[in-house]
Amino acid sequence: MDVKVIAATNKKLSEAVKEGVFRQDLVYRLNVVWIFIPPLRQRKADILPLAMLFTERFNKKFGRNFQSISKDAQSLLLRYDWPGNVRELRNFIERIVLMEEGCEIQEDHLMQLLGLLHRNSMTNSSEIEIPLQGIDLEELNKRYMIRALEISKGNLSKAARLLGLSRTTLSYRLEKYGLPK
Repeated sequence: MDVKVIAATNKKLSEAVKEGVFRQDLVYRLNVVWIFIPPLRQRKADILPLAMLFTERFNKKFGRNFQSISKDAQSLLLRYDWPGNVRELRNFIERIVLMEEGCEIQEDHLMQLLGLLHRNSMTNSSEIEIPLQGIDLEELNKRYMIRALEISKGNLSKAARLLGLSRTTLSYRLEKYGLPK
């Protein structure tokens, strides 16, 4: 019998062998050709084509008609770091196509799922710039709350989810800063 095995892992097999949780002889058998595929966060150019591919697949599967992704939604997809890689993007698009209505994936569709995302995955800490004169964190918080309310079209629950807050906490902070609800 002539068998070819294609295997993938997110673990370092050399370390697993050292720890005694993976057989060394099996590593030698599997490691004929090694292909490294960088994580999706390092392949930003692949995100939108993959999102459209998955959209087309799930349109067929669920009898839906999503034809495009709005510019705002594209921006959100590109900003997210996708720690779950392609599988996470696939599941994300599947939920949207299955649960949402319309012919274009909108920013609002994504907003409902942002609570499921890892908040630290929206930007790398090395990308955050702090000016030498410092920043006003209260002002920054106000701006984020205002933006979350704009994105959620004034829906406090959605805005709170975007900010990782409870609705009650967001309401309290809006009142504290004298911002409209």
